[in-house]
Amino acid sequence: MSQDGDGAEGDDARLLEAAQELLDEHGPGFTMAQLAEASGISRATLYRRVPSREALAQRLREAGMDPGEALGSSSRERILDAVQVMLAEQGLSFTVEQLAERAEVGVATIYRSFGDRDGLLRTFFEERGPRRMVVAHLGDLDAPIEDTLRSLVASLLRFAIGLPGLARTVLLDQSPEAREIQRLRRGSRSTFSRLLEYVEAQVERGALVGDPFLLAGTLVGMVLGSTLLFPSLASRAGRRASAARLRPDDCEGIERRAAELVALWLRGARA
Repeated sequence: MSQDGDGAEGDDARLLEAAQELLDEHGPGFTMAQLAEASGISRATLYRRVPSREALAQRLREAGMDPGEALGSSSRERILDAVQVMLAEQGLSFTVEQLAERAEVGVATIYRSFGDRDGLLRTFFEERGPRRMVVAHLGDLDAPIEDTLRSLVASLLRFAIGLPGLARTVLLDQSPEAREIQRLRRGSRSTFSRLLEYVEAQVERGALVGDPFLLAGTLVGMVLGSTLLFPSLASRAGRRASAARLRPDDCEGIERRAAELVALWLRGARA
């Protein structure tokens, strides 16, 4: 965990220093979990500061360090990037051959890296889906609730903005693809169930007030409404839809939207 008083600048300095050391010692194959441990920063803070390996590579370059090309553009990362694009375009119906063409790699490279199509999708959901973020953010019941939920909601917003159709499935478990997602999860708990467990625990501790299911469901609804409904509602209300629509690369806007949603939610949850 980061030390008190250091703030974001201190977190960033330790994070970038640790990343450069890991690159020097192990090359670009280190994991984000290793980076969190090496920097002494919680995973929640790490994902808030650098939500992806590509973002980390960019931060290193901005600091005058050389991450090399492999950190942000390895064939493995290109494949996962292509999965995100294919999921956004056509859901889970894409083939390995289509993915290989989009990622500009051979089919054999995909199988060598991930084993099979199921392994590929499991890796994508584990590394880029909300579940990893949920586990990282909701694991500490003693952390300030507002900070925890702001980090969580920002992560969910990024996911929902990038993959709106899949977000409905992952967060609500409602779509023709839901059974496929559940099979890939191998019985692990859903994002919503983990959030519900966190809210239940905070209600039991007296930190929140109300029906845990209603509270958790309302928070998820705010995330989905903010990403999927706001542009349409803005247009119908005669406002510029672009002002309500967030972009995946608008980190400041996403953080601001997350803070606004959590502040609104907490007004009712602490009443």
